[in-house]
Amino acid sequence: MASLISQNSHAPKIDTTAFPNMDKTRLLYWTSEQVDASSAWYADFGTGTIDHYFGDYDFLNERFYVRLVRAPSAP
Repeated sequence: MASLISQNSHAPKIDTTAFPNMDKTRLLYWTSEQVDASSAWYADFGTGTIDHYFGDYDFLNERFYVRLVRAPSAP
């Protein structure tokens, strides 16, 4: 997920050529990995950061979006 972040001067901080229709109101996306039992990684395409989410309540009920990505195929 981190490889999708682009340090553009404005949001969304993602390659808009590869993702031309990025919704500027939906900028928080879960990654596929948990940090531990109480937190998980997410990508913020508004700020261009990867961080972990934790709180006083069950983070699995927090509503972020998902983006389906895959590694490029071999030539």
